Amino acid sequence: IHQNDTNRSIDEITLKRLKTQDMGYIAVKKSGDDSKIEQLKENLHLIGQPSLNTHKVFVDSTAEIANFDPLTHFGTEEAFVDRPFNRITTKQLEITTELNKNLTPKDIKKILKKNQHSYKELDARKQRAEKLKKAYFDLSIQRQLAGKGIKQKIVIKEDGRVVKSGPKSSEETIEQGDVVVYKWRRERA
Repeated sequence: IHQNDTNRSIDEITLKRLKTQDMGYIAVKKSGDDSKIEQLKENLHLIGQPSLNTHKVFVDSTAEIANFDPLTHFGTEEAFVDRPFNRITTKQLEITTELNKNLTPKDIKKILKKNQHSYKELDARKQRAEKLKKAYFDLSIQRQLAGKGIKQKIVIKEDGRVVKSGPKSSEETIEQGDVVVYKWRRERA
């Protein structure tokens, strides 16, 4: 008679292997999301965000400093001088104004909608990358806990109290905002 043993647990070695494979999968997905985030950032230029870069122009004399005109140096309009990215020249402005004459309000709505969709995708991917980072961290903690060694769970409550769990200590519930730390006993090799 064949009986299905449902109470059989997975041995530790198999469990560690599964956790490692899960961690590898999460790492691959996170790196893919990170590269896609960088790609979206490059395409969107994060319009409206404060600039982190500065543009330094080197001149040979103090007379050139006094006579320096950023509009003529960069060949752009007043509105685009302070932009360190995508600084449009006057020639490009002339070409785009001619092209924009042919744009209908429907086309402009499409462009704005596509831009808005890209920003939403960027935000969603950032949130997903954060979740993947947390999942990777949680899996690595679980994997370390499944390993050998004597460990002690230390819970730091929001009010600053430290609660140690072990065979002789009282078990308290972990609440939102509590920090859980695990401490392993040192063993000689």
